[in-house]
Amino acid sequence: MNSLKNSKTINLFINFGFGFLIYYLRETFLYGFIIIFLYIIYLLNSNFLNKFLTSIFNFFNFKSYLRHTNIYVEFIFLFIFLFITQLSLVNYEIIDWDIATYIVVGNDIGNGNLPYVTQWDDKGPVLYYFYFILSFLSGENFLLFKIFSDIVLFLITLNLYLIIKKLFPNNGSPISGSIIFLLFMSLPWATSEYSELFSLFFLSISVNVIINFIKSNKFKYLFLSGILFGMSTLINQGSGIFIFGFVFLIFLQNNFYQNIIKFVSGIGIPHILFFLIYYVNGFIEIYITTLFKIPFLYTSSGSNNSINELVVFVRELYFSNINLLLILILLVLFKTSEYFDFFKKRNGEIKKNSLIVNCFLVSSFLFYFLSGTGYKHHLFYVFFFISIVSLNLKKDVQRRLLIASLVVSFVISIGSHLNTSISNLNTVSVYENYPLRNVADIINNNFIEDQDFSIFALDHQLISYYLDKPNTSKIIHPTNYKEESIYGELVKIGYISDNEIRNQISLKPDVIICSGETKSLFDPYPCNIEDLFTDYTKIELNEYFESPNRSYYKDPYRTFEIYLKQS
Repeated sequence: MNSLKNSKTINLFINFGFGFLIYYLRETFLYGFIIIFLYIIYLLNSNFLNKFLTSIFNFFNFKSYLRHTNIYVEFIFLFIFLFITQLSLVNYEIIDWDIATYIVVGNDIGNGNLPYVTQWDDKGPVLYYFYFILSFLSGENFLLFKIFSDIVLFLITLNLYLIIKKLFPNNGSPISGSIIFLLFMSLPWATSEYSELFSLFFLSISVNVIINFIKSNKFKYLFLSGILFGMSTLINQGSGIFIFGFVFLIFLQNNFYQNIIKFVSGIGIPHILFFLIYYVNGFIEIYITTLFKIPFLYTSSGSNNSINELVVFVRELYFSNINLLLILILLVLFKTSEYFDFFKKRNGEIKKNSLIVNCFLVSSFLFYFLSGTGYKHHLFYVFFFISIVSLNLKKDVQRRLLIASLVVSFVISIGSHLNTSISNLNTVSVYENYPLRNVADIINNNFIEDQDFSIFALDHQLISYYLDKPNTSKIIHPTNYKEESIYGELVKIGYISDNEIRNQISLKPDVIICSGETKSLFDPYPCNIEDLFTDYTKIELNEYFESPNRSYYKDPYRTFEIYLKQS
């Protein structure tokens, strides 16, 4: 009987049977039932499931593969997977309108201006330098800009891989945690170039470097980690919450006070540098208001929607990507069980490296909840740190169950993204079909070549980027006009007037860009241009508004309301 259980024939039948189930039940929802079924078996009889999964791993020789695979082969593998999942949506010109705001502010650096001086948004100045550099390298081609941003995501993924390898060298494969992170980042809304992505770039390197300090006790790593963390906070001010993770990590080492001084000194270097740059150029007031006053007022104002939005995120995941939701559920169940054993039964221990990562994970949840808005992209940090702890499981059967579900999720993800990614490789055709780019060409053709003209844009800011023209509106993102914590502070320091929109329109710029969204957001006055001035003509652009490539989320109320002043 024992020889029968251990025979390769039985293993072969088990694996072909499992493969047939996955092939036959191709729908991801039904795949979810397979994973749930396996988890129920785990609860009832973990020994049986362990034998079942062991047969799969032995048949495909997974264990040997995970042990012997060359690190560079895994990097190439991650690179290919990343671009398959990220390229599948580049045919949509816009996924989130925040990106257009960032790129307009960043583009103004090319005009010789510091961030905030003539074009204002509420993120840290380093973000806009990031955007300017990537835009410059892409030749101001918005599609190439997106692809170059994916390289930043790839570098973050490599940092994640190296962090897992250093912290948990004996628990699973770093590539598994990296794939979980990329699965989260392949969600449609997560493919945009948010500030959290670029902040995470520096934060991930900072964590990687400070782990080197733990291993070697060399103070240069501590100081460098502080500099990198300081850069992260100069992209997204809220990332400062991760100071708790770093302080806890340093607390676990010897010479706490000496080490914390070195780390904080590193943080201060980039902050002092930018403070001096703005001070010397006479713009220190707008710098302090943007980096410190407004974030504090904005966070403390209004209701907290984070919990409601988190429920919405889980519900969307259930309907759109249940296999990823099930991986998340398995992680929560396994880690909860582990902590329950530790606190209630005192069974086992939580090692120092696990405590460090868990502290960073808690900080990432604090970032999400303290922001108060519940925007899904605030979960980027959660995705990163939850991927680190994903394979750090004590029981082999848990790790194998998670890897089995991860493999199937990976295959499903490749299948759902591959065809569109291949078609999007024709970047010239994709870029030519961007509707806002075509609208920018139409506007430009209404003026004589090399003629200078002014633009006042309350929406569709990407048009001014394509035209390489600054927006006469200093506040780039339209909803910031309605945030009293933002608008009031900018009025208080004299950056804008109390009736900024009316004043800008009264100057009669050559191009006025509004939308149906801004008509409902503001008093009807700003966008009813034809009723106010007889020398403006509205351009009919319904063809471009109806383009399937305009926006992933369609935005039916963001119609084109664009007016040209007649000479």
